[in-house]
Amino acid sequence: MAQKPPELAAIPLVAVTALAMVGDRDKVLAAGFDGYIAKPIDPQTFVGQVERFLQHACGSAPRAFAPPTRMVVAPQAWHATILVADNMPLNIELARSTLEPFGYAIIPRWEW
Repeated sequence: MAQKPPELAAIPLVAVTALAMVGDRDKVLAAGFDGYIAKPIDPQTFVGQVERFLQHACGSAPRAFAPPTRMVVAPQAWHATILVADNMPLNIELARSTLEPFGYAIIPRWEW
C-alpha cells in the first residue's frame, strides 16, 4: 500500500474515477487514496458523498444535504477548498457547478 506524503496526511484524497471494474476500488485505495467514487457521478448524491469524506478527515458532523437557496456563495461562506484534478475541462466544470453552490471553493487542475 502506498503511503501519502506526510504533508498530505491530513488532507483527504478521494478518487472520482471511471475505473469501476471489479478490483479497481481496492487498487485505488491501495495507491494511497482515502476514498473512491465511481463515475458517472450522480449530482443528487455527489455533494453528500464528498462531505462524508470531509467529515471523516475533519472530524465534524456533515451539513444536512439540501439544495442551495441561491446559486452563488460568497467566498467568506466557503467552508472547504477542494482541488479537482482532471484532464477534461468539462469534468472540472461539472464538479465546480455541483460543489460551489453548497459552499465549496474549487481549485481546478487541468492536467494530471
